[in-house]
Amino acid sequence: MPVQDLIPLTILVPFYNQHEFLPYCLSRTKDWMEVLVLNFGSDKEPDISEYPWAKLHNGEPIHGPEAIPKQLNYGIENSKGDVIVWVPADNAICSPMAFTCVYQLLEVYDIVYTDMVYIDDDDKFMRIRPVPDYEFHACFDSYQMGVSIWYKREAHEKWGMFDEKWQVHDYEWLLRCAMNGATFCHLAYPLYVYRDHTERPTGSWAPEREKIMLEQSAELSKIAKEF
Repeated sequence: MPVQDLIPLTILVPFYNQHEFLPYCLSRTKDWMEVLVLNFGSDKEPDISEYPWAKLHNGEPIHGPEAIPKQLNYGIENSKGDVIVWVPADNAICSPMAFTCVYQLLEVYDIVYTDMVYIDDDDKFMRIRPVPDYEFHACFDSYQMGVSIWYKREAHEKWGMFDEKWQVHDYEWLLRCAMNGATFCHLAYPLYVYRDHTERPTGSWAPEREKIMLEQSAELSKIAKEF
């Protein structure tokens, strides 16, 4: 069975002035996917004309730590795919050929997370980043699950939307899911391309946000260790 006939896939692409990286991100998507580019306050509107299956959503400008969870909540509420993955515009997904494994695992587990390929700002391969097999404390005492997170939409019905006060929205939401009974599976295969900006810190690692991220992560780590 063709992968596109299995479960409709929604890819949410938070975007903020990542014009140089967006073509790489969208070039990895396919016309059978629902792709939402979520632009909330960039200096100029992104050009997605080469990817007619992608839809652009322009929202009110958001520039604080709550930007990405707000963008994702908007995307979830305005999309319809059964399976959701978040892919900020400087990252990307890998070959769709492996998605069948994710879909099969989601028949058994609530949330699947995978290994990642790291690339630099010039799209050059850096390394494979493996993540640990699932065990609550191994994954949440300090967050170790990475950003390649795939799950069915119904997870938000069970465990809620992203809490917009958390810059580390993925850590908080996944921890909340785990503490309330969600099941997880690690797929030891890289399905996600993560762009490493080590030489040019951006996003959560930008100097003005790093302190918030570290403080919030420490707070969630404490909750996990005491669970």
